Amino acid sequence: PKDGFIPTTATAVQVAEAVLKPIYGKEVDQENPFAAILSGDLWIVEGQRLDRCPPSNLQASSVCFEVDKGPIHLEMRKSDGRILKVYRLK
Repeated sequence: PKDGFIPTTATAVQVAEAVLKPIYGKEVDQENPFAAILSGDLWIVEGQRLDRCPPSNLQASSVCFEVDKGPIHLEMRKSDGRILKVYRLK
């Protein structure tokens, strides 16, 4: 397509979430809203790392961020949708 396979911010976020769910599971939901920035042909998508473990929610079934984990980061090409990098920032 002339505007690329990932033409908009909304599309970039949707693709990123679909790629990240199998890797990070429920942690992906806890990093919403994701932010996407276009730099040339590269979409950079990051989760919004928030403190998700207040003392009242520390239960065995809850998913909480560990102190040393940063937000999820994903890079993909706008033109062909290729996923280039997936990792956690520190």
